[in-house]
Amino acid sequence: MSIFEAIILGIIQGLTEFLPVSSSGHLVLFQNIMGLTEGALSFNIVVHFGTMFSVIFYYRRKLLDMLRHPFSRFNFLIVLTAVPAGVVGVFFSGFFRNIYTRPSALGFSFLLTTVSLVIAESISQGHRVERDLNVRDSLTVGLAQCLAIFPGVSRSGITISAGLTRGIDRELAAAFSFINSLILIAGATVLEIPELYSQGVDASIGPLIAGFVVSFLTGYVAIAAMVNILKHKSLKPFIVYVGLLSLLVLSDVYLFGIVFH
Repeated sequence: MSIFEAIILGIIQGLTEFLPVSSSGHLVLFQNIMGLTEGALSFNIVVHFGTMFSVIFYYRRKLLDMLRHPFSRFNFLIVLTAVPAGVVGVFFSGFFRNIYTRPSALGFSFLLTTVSLVIAESISQGHRVERDLNVRDSLTVGLAQCLAIFPGVSRSGITISAGLTRGIDRELAAAFSFINSLILIAGATVLEIPELYSQGVDASIGPLIAGFVVSFLTGYVAIAAMVNILKHKSLKPFIVYVGLLSLLVLSDVYLFGIVFH
């Protein structure tokens, strides 16, 4: 993997991690388009760390407050939200790893993301704030988050949609989703470390550094953009984009075989 390829994939990871279009799905798609397999595991881990640090930087004040009050109700609900996906990830990791090799699953997962965005767009502004959050909210978002293990299902999209169905304020639904991603990214990385250890670092340092920096910067921009969109604008452009992407992937899988063959 060259530094240029790392920059392109870092931009894709940073933007798609927080915009509701699925980062895992786009990485799978573009790695296939670009014919990249060498260094994929090491690179994926590094760019996920880049986006994790973008969350830390954007929500640094909130995270500092959480650290000052480690046993707060909000902290408990954040951790609880991560439990369902954590359980599924640990006990069914082999199954989902096999899913990544099935291009048709990618197309149908993009379609599921489209449906979740339609639901989110149809729900008006909620008015429930942080003090109104409860266990049912956490479990609703957490169970929805399990679907994001499929490549092509946007974690941000489906968890924000789940929060909105509970009447949570849009900006809070985004914060709840993005802060929770810190646990999921860290957990997913831990699960990949044994495989990385057995294979060794499979990429050179230059592309890894480039991927980390670019994913961090673009991730921060994507978080700010998504919060602004939820507050003031429409999700319709994302609905159209992911819907067309689903159609293109499924058409290629079942008809053309250009990218997936």
